[in-house]
Amino acid sequence: MHPHFWGSETEFVESIAIDSDGNIYVTGETESSDFPTTPSAYDTSYNGGYDAYISKINGELTSLLASTFLGGHGGSRSDSGNSIAIDEEGNIYVTGYTSSSDFSTTPGAYDTSYNGGSDIFISKLIGDLTSLLASTYLGGSDGEFSPSLVIDSDGNIYVTGYTSSSDFPTTPSAYDTSYNGSADVFVLKLGGDLTNLIASTYLGGSSSDLGVSIAINSSGNIYVAGYTYSSDFPASTDAYDTSYSGYPSDAFVSKFDSNLSANPVAVPYVSTKLTVDGNLDESAWDIATDVNNVVIGTTNNTAKFGVLWDSTYLYVGMKVLDDALYNDSTYVHEDDSVEIYIDGDHNHGTTYDNYDRQFIKRWNDSTLFERHGKTTGVLHGWAPISGGYSIELAIPWSNLGVAPTAGMTMGFSVGYNDDDNGGGREGQAIWIGTANNYLDTSAFGDIVLGRANP
Repeated sequence: MHPHFWGSETEFVESIAIDSDGNIYVTGETESSDFPTTPSAYDTSYNGGYDAYISKINGELTSLLASTFLGGHGGSRSDSGNSIAIDEEGNIYVTGYTSSSDFSTTPGAYDTSYNGGSDIFISKLIGDLTSLLASTYLGGSDGEFSPSLVIDSDGNIYVTGYTSSSDFPTTPSAYDTSYNGSADVFVLKLGGDLTNLIASTYLGGSSSDLGVSIAINSSGNIYVAGYTYSSDFPASTDAYDTSYSGYPSDAFVSKFDSNLSANPVAVPYVSTKLTVDGNLDESAWDIATDVNNVVIGTTNNTAKFGVLWDSTYLYVGMKVLDDALYNDSTYVHEDDSVEIYIDGDHNHGTTYDNYDRQFIKRWNDSTLFERHGKTTGVLHGWAPISGGYSIELAIPWSNLGVAPTAGMTMGFSVGYNDDDNGGGREGQAIWIGTANNYLDTSAFGDIVLGRANP
């Protein structure tokens, strides 16, 4: 069967997906006011210019099951659906671009305001296309284009494309938070309800770079493909081809961890025994990685951490510069304290399992908190330092239930709570993740155990 469905003007189809029942979904853009829609669809009225559309056809291609417009009311403005995907519950996600200042968004979405130029949009509809469940703009003050979207096993949404905006939204600890010029690739991660930008990064060199397609492997790593005109496009030192050929553009394939972070933190092996007293005064320590992603309230502190390992322990050290320190609350997270999050089996799950830990070490406190009481064998200490405090933990591998090997990757993050006037925290900052790190390991960063000494 070769069905045709169209209106009296121009249509383009950009992307196709198939649901678990074998039904076909397509998205694209139409200039036809009489493009076929179905009763009870989300939007049965043409909005002007080019509208995005989403249509559902049965697997035999004999029946139009559902069809809707999606767009703003800007007359000659353009809205285009470029990529479509289906989650495990049968909901439909579409991304594309819009130049409509009144494109359909939903309350509580990440960005409900048009940013200028052409923004990308990400929209979520119920499978029968009768209801818009969530919809958000995303962009900077210039133009964006988003040709590819994919959904991970936890329901998070990844989108790639390209942007000409120097103010495109990025997240702390992402691989590249600075615009590189001309046009850059972007890669972003949103929660499935489209309310939270979990991670977002630029990718590019000094000329134009365009992301075209995105995919996820079984370990949750992200692959992006596209093309570049930049002779200084970032290539890893041991990659297949690190040289730009230059006529007129090169293809690229890039790999990220699930949080789009800079290279995972390498954890050196330490061959000398550490004294775990909070002082961090052994030469093996390098407390250098910033903790500056504010996820709750406000903070005014500076914090850095380091990680080491040996055959018995995973060591974590952190220094916090804070001139107002309090320890007066019933709950440790409401006082000045450090939190350490570990995903021991690196499954980036949405709930904690037997290999996951949340430790909290409070300033001026001899005790250690773990959310499920799993503190067996953990050595811990804190110490005053000039302008603040430091903490140190030695976590037995036996506590985590994993056997360490060089090259092993683990999910990991740290954070600190800031209480400036007693009675409760004013804010929390973390290295990588969200305010839900204590519940959900899916947004953690990665650490990789370095080579053990012979």
